[in-house]
Amino acid sequence: MADPNGANAKIGNAIRALVNRPPVTGTNTLLVTHKPNIADAFGRELADVKEAETLIYRPNPAGPPTLIGRVQASEWLVQAARPKS
Repeated sequence: MADPNGANAKIGNAIRALVNRPPVTGTNTLLVTHKPNIADAFGRELADVKEAETLIYRPNPAGPPTLIGRVQASEWLVQAARPKS
């Protein structure tokens, strides 16, 4: 059984708190981390997170942040290659 006060729990709690902090108006917040930290913060249901995948969360002052999207690295490359309008 995992220690609820151990290093993994502390890292998970810190990441959740950062993700759940609303960004300054007109900006976004970007956190870069590793797969084990994602699992510690958001549970084993995200154990399938891919290399360079982006998880998009909406802060929720009343509870945990809400996962609203997942973007694969290959999708960013497609977007970057599109002509600017």
